[in-house]
Amino acid sequence: MIGEVIKIAPYFNQRPVLTDVFDGETAVIIGSSLYAKREAFDCIEKEKNPHIVGINDSPLITGIRPDHWMSLHGDRIPAWLNMFEAMYKCPVVNNCITHSTNYSQFVDTLWMLSSLGGGSVGLAVVACAYMGYKRIILCGCPMDDTPRATNYLIGCEHSHQKYTECLSFFFSHREAIKSLGVRSMSGKTAKIFGRPW
Repeated sequence: MIGEVIKIAPYFNQRPVLTDVFDGETAVIIGSSLYAKREAFDCIEKEKNPHIVGINDSPLITGIRPDHWMSLHGDRIPAWLNMFEAMYKCPVVNNCITHSTNYSQFVDTLWMLSSLGGGSVGLAVVACAYMGYKRIILCGCPMDDTPRATNYLIGCEHSHQKYTECLSFFFSHREAIKSLGVRSMSGKTAKIFGRPW
């Protein structure tokens, strides 16, 4: 496994530890590239009841309600949850599990991972693997120079950051990550891990 889980601690809402809870299911991880929404809808159509994993502000940009909301910025999650409900009139606050590597009283599951790279997408891949997902599909996570999508109300969490800054994690661990069932819809991650179909 990539990184070492030192501790997986549920906080405040006292959700159960999530190791292997979703054994055999499919996770669709949605990033923030310009094509994330289209790629996610393609996956949702083709996969049978996938679990949606939103990264950072991607649910706000795509309008897709996540089952899991993951970010290295745990302190930002409550604002994103409230914005999502206000923008899309869709209850999400008590209907998704929040995850981060940074402590926040609003994070349901705190992942204490060592040697983690790849940004919030890296967290999502490793967390989904630990939670038992057999198939993990990256949408809008090309790790190339594809432009990032933005919402006119909120901007974009990492508009200043290039995807390529996270690529080395995926490239250096490509065989281990691919063996976890990770595939990608586009970009360099699709070349590294292959496409889902």
